[in-house]
Amino acid sequence: VSQSRYRVSIREIENLDDWTWTRSTINALSWSNEVAQLPSFTRIHDVYYTYQNTRRVLNYIDYVDYKLRTLTSFSDQVTETPLYYTIIDDASVGVLPYPTSPEAKTSIFFVVSNSITIPTLPTDTFAMPERFVALVVKLASYNLAVRHLDDTRLASNFRSEFEAMLFMLRTRGNLVPTSGTNMY
Repeated sequence: VSQSRYRVSIREIENLDDWTWTRSTINALSWSNEVAQLPSFTRIHDVYYTYQNTRRVLNYIDYVDYKLRTLTSFSDQVTETPLYYTIIDDASVGVLPYPTSPEAKTSIFFVVSNSITIPTLPTDTFAMPERFVALVVKLASYNLAVRHLDDTRLASNFRSEFEAMLFMLRTRGNLVPTSGTNMY
C-alpha cells in the first residue's frame, strides 16, 4: 500500500507546478512533411530555430489556424525560416513552413517537459531533485493517513507540513532579485 502511495505522490508533485527539472531541449526524432515526431511529452514550452548563432522563437498558433494555413516548406536556411508551430498530439508538433533539408530539420529545437518515470521497485530511482524527496514523503504520509489509517488529525499535520514545504520549494524555484526593493 505505501509503495503505491509514493508512486501517486511522485506523479502529483510532478503535476503541481511547471518544475524546471522536468524540462529538456530536444530535436525531433523524425519528420513527416510538416509534422515533427517527438518522444512523448507533457508540455511544450518553446519551439525555436537556430541558424548561424541566431535563435528565433516560433509563434504558437492553435490547431484550427494551423490547418487553415497554406502548407509550405523550406530548404534554403538563408532566405527562409519556420514561423509557426502547433501541438498535434502528445508526441507530434506541426511546423510551418516545414524544413526539408537535414540541416534545417536539426536546427529546430523543442523545449518540452517530460514525465518522470515512476519507480516500480523499491530499489528504482527517479529523476527528481533530492530536495523534493521530503515533499514526496509528506504527501505520501498524508495520503496514507487519510485513506488507510482514517486519522484526520495526523493527516492534517502531514498536509500542513506538505503545504509549507511546497511553498518553500516553489519560492526557491522562482527566486527574484530583491536588491533595491523597499517596503514603502
